Amino acid sequence: MKPHTILWFVPLAAASLALVCALGAPRSESAPDALSPTLEKALEPAPRGAALRAPHRALADAASAFAATQGRYWAPVGSRFLFELATRTELSAIAREEGAERRSDQTLETRGKLVVEVVARREREALVALHCSELELSKSGASARDAELEQNLQAARALCFARIDADGQILGYRFEEALALPQRDYLRGLYGGFAFVAPREASERWEATGADSAGSFLADYRRLPSEDALFELERVKRSYTAQRDADTMPMRCSGRATARLDEQALGWLVRAELAERTDIAAALVPVEFAIAYQATLKLVSAERGVTWDYAVDFEAVNAAPGGEAEDPSAHRAAQKRAAEAEQLAGYDLARLHAEMRALLEQGQTDSRELMELWQKACALLRHDPALLSEIEGLLRDATLSAELASLWCSVLAHAGTPEAQATLFTAYGDLALSPTLRAAAAAALFDVARPSPELLASLGEHVAGLRALDEASASAFLAYGALLRGDAAHEATLAAWKSRAVELGAEDLWIDALSNARSPQLLAEARAALGDERTHVRVAALRALAQVEGAEALAALRGALEREVDIEARAEAVRALARRAEPDAGELALSTAERDTSPFVRTAAMLALARSGLTPELRTVLARIAANDVDASVRELAARLLS
Repeated sequence: MKPHTILWFVPLAAASLALVCALGAPRSESAPDALSPTLEKALEPAPRGAALRAPHRALADAASAFAATQGRYWAPVGSRFLFELATRTELSAIAREEGAERRSDQTLETRGKLVVEVVARREREALVALHCSELELSKSGASARDAELEQNLQAARALCFARIDADGQILGYRFEEALALPQRDYLRGLYGGFAFVAPREASERWEATGADSAGSFLADYRRLPSEDALFELERVKRSYTAQRDADTMPMRCSGRATARLDEQALGWLVRAELAERTDIAAALVPVEFAIAYQATLKLVSAERGVTWDYAVDFEAVNAAPGGEAEDPSAHRAAQKRAAEAEQLAGYDLARLHAEMRALLEQGQTDSRELMELWQKACALLRHDPALLSEIEGLLRDATLSAELASLWCSVLAHAGTPEAQATLFTAYGDLALSPTLRAAAAAALFDVARPSPELLASLGEHVAGLRALDEASASAFLAYGALLRGDAAHEATLAAWKSRAVELGAEDLWIDALSNARSPQLLAEARAALGDERTHVRVAALRALAQVEGAEALAALRGALEREVDIEARAEAVRALARRAEPDAGELALSTAERDTSPFVRTAAMLALARSGLTPELRTVLARIAANDVDASVRELAARLLS
C-alpha cells in the first residue's frame, strides 16, 4: 500500500471541512416563523461581517426570552447564513519496510462560501439545507488523486440536508442519490466537524457525542469566558465510540475546536476554529498516518424571511450521521447499476442473443467479445426483469444450440435477482424441455452466488420429493448442497435425504452433497461410508474427507490408504492427502508417489502433489522416480513434471 493511497480517507479521518451548526427547537404556540413585529425588527440583518444585535435593552430582553424557549440556535424558518470557509489538511504517511522508513507528505487547502438555510422545524428538531458554493482546492506535496478530489468538490457544491435535534446533534442526512459513498463520506466530514453541541441546560462543562465520516466520537465541552454577549465554547474530542474499519484502520483523535454563538440576536453560530489531529496505524500494512486539520468558519451575512421550493421532509433525512453505519455495498451497487445502464445503451435482448449466437457459431467460445456480451446480458436482466419471459421463450426454442442454452442459463444464474433465479429453476424443472437444456440449467445453479430464500425453498421441496435420478436431478441435488451452506433448516432437509439415497443407491451422491454443504455430519458419515463394500461409495467418502479439517479426518485417510486394496480408492485417498495442509499428510503422499505397488496410484500421487507446486521435497522424489521407477510411463511423467 503506497502512502498516497490513503488520500480518499483524509476528509473521513480528519473530520475534514464541516458544518452543521444548527439547532432545532420545540415548537411553541408562537412558532419561530411567526415572530412579533418588535422581535422581527430586532432580528434584521446586521451590516456585512457583524453579528446581529438587538438595538436596545427591551428588544435584547425579548430576544433572550425567546431564545430560552428555543435553544441557543433558535433562528426561525426562512433564515439564511453565509459563511467564509477555509481549511488546511496536512497529511503525513510513514511506511516501514524491512527496517527502512519512507515518508510522504501532502497538504490540501480549500476555500469557499458555505450557505446554511433553516428549512423547517418541528418538535425538538430542525431541517437545514447546506451547500458550499464555488469551493476551490489547492494541493502540494505527494501525488494526489485529482479525479476523486474533484468529485468531492462537486459533491460539496451539491445541496445536502441535515436533520438536527434541539442540542445541535446531527440525526441524519439526505444526500443527492447520484453521490457515491466516497462523496457522502466527504460531506460527513464537511458538515460534521462544525456541529457544536450546546444544550440549553448545560453548565460550565458537559460532554456530548458527535459524528463524522469516520464514525461517532465522544467530546468534552466547556464554556469559555467572553468579553461580549456571545456564547463561546470549546470542544476537545476524546475518542471514537464507533468507527468504520476499526479493525484495520484504528484511529486516535485529539486537538481543540472553539465556537462563538450569538444566541441573543442571531440564534446561530458566528465563528468557529478547528485545530484537530487524527493518527492512524494501519493494521494490514506497515504504514502510519498523521492528519492535522485546521479550519476556520466566519459569518459573512444573515437574512430572514427567505423562501425556497425544497421538497423534503423530516422522514426523508435519515442517512447515518456517522460513516460507520453506512453500507458501502449499497453505494457500490448503485454505482454499478449506473455504469451498467450506460454500457447497455443501444442493446436489447434480441441483439445480444443474435451476437452471442454468431460468436458461438464462429467457435469463439472463450473470446473476450463473448464475455462482454454475457456481462451485458446479466446487466440487462438486472435492469429489466420483464425480459425474463422472453428468455423463457428462447429456452423453449428447439433450434437453440446446447452452447447457447448453457450461456443463457449462466446469465440467469449470475444476474443476481430472485426473479432470474426462479426462471432458472423453472427451466430445470420443466420436463417439456430437452434433457440437455435441463442439465445445463441444473449445472448453472452452482453459479448462483446469493441464492434467494425462494430458490432454496423450491430446491429443498424438489429434493425431498425426488423418486428417481437423472443427470439433471443429480446436478441439482449437488447444487442444493453447495447453495445452503450454514442454513440449518435446509441442512436438516439434506440430512433427512439419507434414507432416500439408500433407496436409490445414491449414497455417494448424498455424501458429495454433504461435502458441498460443509455439513457438521460430514466427518461421521464419511468415516462410516469407508466400510461400505462398494468402491464408488468409499471413493466419495475419501473425497469428502479431503474437505474436513482435523486429526480424525487425517487418521481416517491414513487408515484407508494402508488397508485399501482397490486402486481407485487408494488413488482417491492419496489425492485427498495431497490437498491437506498437515506436514504428515504431505509426507505420506510423497511416500505413496514413490512406493505404492500400483503405477495408477503412483501417477495419481505425483499429479496431486504437483498441483500445489514443485517443492524441493517433491523435486527430490520426482528425480528418484524419473530415474528408478519400474514403469516407463511413470518415469516419463516424473521427468515431464520436473521439466
